[in-house]
Amino acid sequence: MKYNKPFLYKPNFLQFLLLYKSRYHTMKEKHTIQKNLLLAEFDRMQRITGHMHNFDVMWSPQSNSQIEGKVEENTITIYSENIQDALDTLQHEFIDYMISQTIKPYITLVNSLMSILTKEAYGTKEKSVEALLHLINSSKN
Repeated sequence: MKYNKPFLYKPNFLQFLLLYKSRYHTMKEKHTIQKNLLLAEFDRMQRITGHMHNFDVMWSPQSNSQIEGKVEENTITIYSENIQDALDTLQHEFIDYMISQTIKPYITLVNSLMSILTKEAYGTKEKSVEALLHLINSSKN
């Protein structure tokens, strides 16, 4: 049977291997292995989509974080503590960023229109203020 799809590993299988061998690894080694899982998943998503090749992934597990992850500049930061949540967060942030890029031109357009309309509204308001001041001052005489 010919298989033409790109190689897709299953994170659950890799987690199983990680847990199976966990007694042989220090906490630092376990974190390094888990981080490599994240990087492998990120690489897989990059290859499949052809997007985000100039991005980095940073895993900084935090129990007190209000968010699971974020994209800033060219870095996806993951705050999820366990590896399965971190993988899910990475996938979420990757897809969210790609979709956000599709609407970016519309946001730029709306912001430009708002800027023009704000300038026009300010000019109209200033003319109205001047006209009312002229009316008030002319009625004093």
